Amino acid sequence: MTQVRSLARRTAVVVTLLGLIVFGGFGWSYLLNLKEVRQHAASVLGQSFALRVVERFHETVGPVFMLATMVQRSPGGVPNFDAAAAELIYEFPLIRALELAPGGVVTTVYPLDGNETILGHDLLKDRERNKEAHAALVKRQMTLAGPFELKQGGVGAVARYPIFVRGVKGKSSFWGFSIAVINVPELLAIAGEMELERAGYDYSLCRVPLGGSECKAFARQGKAVTDDSIVVRIGLPNNNWLLSLVPTAGWISSFERMLVLGLVLIAALAAGAAQFLLLVRASEAD
Repeated sequence: MTQVRSLARRTAVVVTLLGLIVFGGFGWSYLLNLKEVRQHAASVLGQSFALRVVERFHETVGPVFMLATMVQRSPGGVPNFDAAAAELIYEFPLIRALELAPGGVVTTVYPLDGNETILGHDLLKDRERNKEAHAALVKRQMTLAGPFELKQGGVGAVARYPIFVRGVKGKSSFWGFSIAVINVPELLAIAGEMELERAGYDYSLCRVPLGGSECKAFARQGKAVTDDSIVVRIGLPNNNWLLSLVPTAGWISSFERMLVLGLVLIAALAAGAAQFLLLVRASEAD
């Protein structure tokens, strides 16, 4: 009987070890699947946010085209610019300021209060921020610069549209830029930035500048994002914003890991104990 029990114990140990391997594999597979499900949910949430950002952006930049049309009708300048700009900003509240830059030099801005420092800024000669302006001129398309710290203070993005006017011989020539300064924090808020936080995510928003590779963060909530983050691209004119998302508690919490480990241990021990009792009872029956 002693030999039987000794054999049963050895067998139970082997079964327990095998149980740890088998049940551990099931537990690990469960955690991986759980992580994938949560990453998919984060990706869907991030893509929804990205879509709203793009939609709000395109709704907001309409005034640069409207101002361009006004200039083309009156190349000498927009009559009653302040009144026209005030009405446009009222209709498009995400815009902080509207500007005209004949020849690339900002000469007109509304509202002037708080934006005085931008007057005289030569967009084509500013080596730090002229890439987007030159790109707009070459491509004859609106480009977006930023987000960055504005000369007039605060974080904003600048939409610039190159204006070309036709001369008496029908040949078009560059007049300058119509410009809209977009309130980025407000844009993100309306797009649902708080929903990311309420859903339990830490996140970071950064932009890859034109001709650059480093992604420069301009909005962040919580801890720094990790290599394990879900990254969603937000495509804007000549501008890539990247949204990185990771749950504040991690994709798998410490509690969940410990729970699965505990269940694996219990299942393995139960399998070993069952095998031990089975062998002992079989020997007693004999």
